[in-house]
Amino acid sequence: MFIQPVTGYRKVVTPAFRSQTENPLLKQSDITRLDSKLVIGRAPGACRYENHQYKINSNILDKDLQFLKSNYNVDTLIDLRAGHIEGNEITKEANAAKKAGMTYLNLQMDGAIAPKPDELKSFFNTIDKAKGNVYLHCHMGHDRTGVMSACYMAKVHKLNEEFAFQKVFDERGVTRLKYMYGHPDQCKLLSNILKYLKFF
Repeated sequence: MFIQPVTGYRKVVTPAFRSQTENPLLKQSDITRLDSKLVIGRAPGACRYENHQYKINSNILDKDLQFLKSNYNVDTLIDLRAGHIEGNEITKEANAAKKAGMTYLNLQMDGAIAPKPDELKSFFNTIDKAKGNVYLHCHMGHDRTGVMSACYMAKVHKLNEEFAFQKVFDERGVTRLKYMYGHPDQCKLLSNILKYLKFF
């Protein structure tokens, strides 16, 4: 499978998202095309912050999925949110994806723990099998999404792992390893992820 890299990262905010929320934190989120296959960003349909998580508006969710299909040729969603905290939102997206004719994978990832080898395998297998493009997200599309995106760039584009991580983190703005909840030891987190990448 040949994947064409993008020389400049392009960022947009979906019209449905921009017009339906007044939360300035949400307005910082965006969509980034990493290459000709992978698009990353915030959770589709997220419209308000409540009890430390972003709640999904079903109407906005449907519009966001259509936006991703029409503008980015996305037919597969990879959701990194954790079920024990975000279960209702995950279910809503899974149902909406099915209704929209999209493939949906909930690859639950704890923001404080590096991805495991089997999680990375599921991640790359899903991307390989996708006929169209893949949209990867967590809540805001920064920390968990940033880590998995860096893994992707390192493996698929054969970038030096540390360069891949730094490039994704720089492009995503607020994403930095030091912001991963529960991981003050950035070097340990990075070394664990790089170790897992050796399995491929």
